Amino acid sequence: MPPPSAAPTLEALAIKLAKEGPHKALPTPRLVQILHNGVYIVRTTGAAFVWEVPYYPQLYVPASALKAEGLEVSTRDEIKSDDGRIIAHRLTLKVGSKSTDECIRWVDDLSGPGKALAGLVKVTFSAVDQWFEEATPIYIHPKDPFKRIDILQST
Repeated sequence: MPPPSAAPTLEALAIKLAKEGPHKALPTPRLVQILHNGVYIVRTTGAAFVWEVPYYPQLYVPASALKAEGLEVSTRDEIKSDDGRIIAHRLTLKVGSKSTDECIRWVDDLSGPGKALAGLVKVTFSAVDQWFEEATPIYIHPKDPFKRIDILQST
């Protein structure tokens, strides 16, 4: 497994995934929640496991799930493919005085190998206070559902 320092920037990751597609992408029916500055900014059963690398998945959420009282979502930069098409946007999420720009939202009309990511948002795990799968906190990344059996307490 490559060291964490070898991780690509979010822009480079967006371009790579749009061009080559993820290793795997599967929806999950589990309740996924993101806590940022004391506010649950995401509560959805529409999340997806996305394998950016073959070793373990990340959780991506639908853009429509980014809603909470006090959450401000603003679009920063456009991320373009080599041929100049807009493939994603960099987002800033702000709750109260705390904000993060470690987020990417793929466009809804994404085509090609990265089509499975259309309309999804990647929020870097360390950029928010806590992630939850059902009522269980997630640390670093979610567990690979093909490599272990998880028994999670439901809410």
